[in-house]
Amino acid sequence: MGREGECLLDVILAHNPEHLHVCGGNGFCTSCRVRVVSGELSAPTRLERERLGDRCGGLRLACQSRLTGDVAVVPAAAASLIDW
Repeated sequence: MGREGECLLDVILAHNPEHLHVCGGNGFCTSCRVRVVSGELSAPTRLERERLGDRCGGLRLACQSRLTGDVAVVPAAAASLIDW
């Protein structure tokens, strides 16, 4: 659906505008995190490693990840679980 090098969050929001992203895609809140089901994304950024840790079990920040090919992800944060 997206092109190689495109930001994963942008691709997700084009198809699911409800995807949680509290800080606007700046990598500060981790609300846009996804679990990679299949495929691969760009290498984790320094910011991702700081926010999620080195052993994040397939979790990535959609705002910091870039497409490198076909990938399947699922949201790791549910908007309905956050009490504003």
